[in-house]
Amino acid sequence: MTAIYKTDPEARHQIDLRLKKIAAIEANLGLDSTKRERTNAKYKQNKFLLEIKEIDVEFYDTIEPDRRETEADKILKQK
Repeated sequence: MTAIYKTDPEARHQIDLRLKKIAAIEANLGLDSTKRERTNAKYKQNKFLLEIKEIDVEFYDTIEPDRRETEADKILKQK
């Protein structure tokens, strides 16, 4: 199955917008950022990542491989 990101220009545009927002959030964090600021930034980034996942789950899996549901996870859910 081909990722929508590679075949649908509108999906690609929507994902790219979210990736730019994630990058901007990260770029605005600094050494002097408080724990609260870092937590808020992570919350916002996760929100955008979940939106990306809704658009194209395969693309999401490539940028967040540690969050990818493994085959073992799928089997455990079925039980």
